Amino acid sequence: MKSNSPLTPSLLLLLFAVASAFAAPITWDGGGDGVSWGDANNWSGNVQPSATSDVTIPVIAGNPTIKTDNLPDVSIHSLSTSQPLNIANGRILKVMTTASSSEDVTLIGGSYSRRKLDADRGSEVRCQG
Repeated sequence: MKSNSPLTPSLLLLLFAVASAFAAPITWDGGGDGVSWGDANNWSGNVQPSATSDVTIPVIAGNPTIKTDNLPDVSIHSLSTSQPLNIANGRILKVMTTASSSEDVTLIGGSYSRRKLDADRGSEVRCQG
């Protein structure tokens, strides 16, 4: 029986390229409660980020900490945050491609799934609990 394994890497590359082409930008605007990831009104278009979202959390007046406390596990395409981010209460934030932060990312009984988180000098990734 002939194996199709030489096609597998090509197929995977094609699937990745197609998935990347459909990644949609979504930006935090704080129009809801101003701190909850799960409040759709905090996001552009009043829609929560999904697995195809390129998430940007810009600098926000008052420097609020964005919290993932009260929602199911979250998967997104990419993340760029300029605000502190808390992943708590056993929640998971899974970033499929790149993630960067210029502020602290705190894990309090939660987890962050990505091989690498680029953090600017002076910011921290804290694991508690």
